[in-house]
Order: sequence, then structure tokens, then C-alpha cells
Amino acid sequence: MDKLIENGIVVSIGSPKSDIERSILLSLIATCIHLKWRSKVRILVVDCYEQDGYLYKQRKRELEIVNNNFTTPFYLVNISSEIFPYEVEFLRDEYDIIFIDLPSSLDQRDTIECYNLVDVLIVPTNMNSLDLLSTIDFLRRYKKTIIQTRENIELKTAIYGLFSGLDLHDNDFHERNFEEFCKSLPIEFLQNFVPESETSTQRERATSFVSENFNYGNYEDLCKEILNKIISGVGGLSVNALDVVIEDELI
Repeated sequence: MDKLIENGIVVSIGSPKSDIERSILLSLIATCIHLKWRSKVRILVVDCYEQDGYLYKQRKRELEIVNNNFTTPFYLVNISSEIFPYEVEFLRDEYDIIFIDLPSSLDQRDTIECYNLVDVLIVPTNMNSLDLLSTIDFLRRYKKTIIQTRENIELKTAIYGLFSGLDLHDNDFHERNFEEFCKSLPIEFLQNFVPESETSTQRERATSFVSENFNYGNYEDLCKEILNKIISGVGGLSVNALDVVIEDELI
């Protein structure tokens, strides 16, 4: 498969949510993109936690459970946050999208160095005042700590908000609160979101999703939107090239 994006794009999940929640969400997105568009987009997931993070440990466990009866999963490696900055240029040459799973803390030097390499940041949040305040605080620190550093070397950063855990039983909840909530956060929000039914069961699932039974339907529209944002906005592909990439494909 030819490489789609000449200089690969680094994507991460950043928010004050727990490390496990963010790791699971990153894995869901990477899994769906891999299963749906794997013949066109080369992706890599990097677990940047020291001594095998949550994703890497889960991948090992799941491979033991499924006993080789699985769809080829996305390629997952464990590279510490200390080493990743030295490997990133090689990875950009090899892959179109590099998802990196990082701690949310912006206090550790190694973690900050990794966030300085992130081209696209996805920020999940719930639609409530507590999450709003903590997300605003995180974005403030991210702008001061990361964005300013990248801007000084003329690098752009795309940041997209993602609503997670919305109650689908309240049919007009999303419409009623979406615009007002977005006004409070100075970032572009994705139109698709993660429903409450999914976030409440994520912890019960394996996070690598190598099983043939994985149903990515609830994430397909979201991942298509994310992929669109990455390869058209950051990857710089033309509209025609983008249409070829994200057209429906059977797995």
C-alpha cells in the first residue's frame, strides 16, 4: 500500500479524564479507522507509558484470549515518552497517522516533549459544568505549555472537542445544549459524539478489539469525521483524493 500522507500526522487524546478512559477512546477510534480504511490509511498506535501502558497490556491479554482467531489488529508498539521524540521522524515516514497514548499531566518534561509533537488533539468532554470547567483549565494549560511552543517554530495544531457520554434517550439534549456549551470552549467541536451507552460499557470490553465480533458501527460516522479532519485539514489532501480515501469500503 502506498503511503497516503507524505509526512505522517501525530494524533492524541488530551483531557482531564482518567488515563484509562482516554486510552480506551483512542483505541476505539484507531480500531474503527483500521478496520474500515486499512487498505488506504496506514496507522500506528504508540503506547507512550513507561513499562507497557494500559493498551499494550490489554493487547497481550486479548491475543491470549482469542487464540489467533481475529482480524489483523492495528499495529501497536510501546515506546516510552522519553524515547518517542527520537523515533517520531522515522514513524512519520512509515505511517500516515500515528496515534500516541499519553498521560494527561502537563507537568512532566518527557510528556510535554511528546505533546509538542502532536499535530491533532482530540479533547473529549461531558456536557456538564464540572467537565466544562476542568476542560477549560486543561485547554488553558495546553495553550500556554504546548501551543505557544509549537507556534514559535511555526507549527500548527488542530484541536477538536468531542462530546462523550451523551444520553440518547433525551432526544433534544444535544441540540438544546450544543451551541451554548461550544461557546464556552474556544475550539471546534466534532458533530458526531460517543453515546452514553458506549462509554458505560467500555471498561467491560477489551480495548484492542482484535476479535471478529467487534462492532464498530457506533463509531463509524465519528471516525469518518475525524479521518476527514486529519487528512484534509492537516494532511493537505485535495477534495478528490479525500473522497477516494473515505468512500465506503467492505472489511
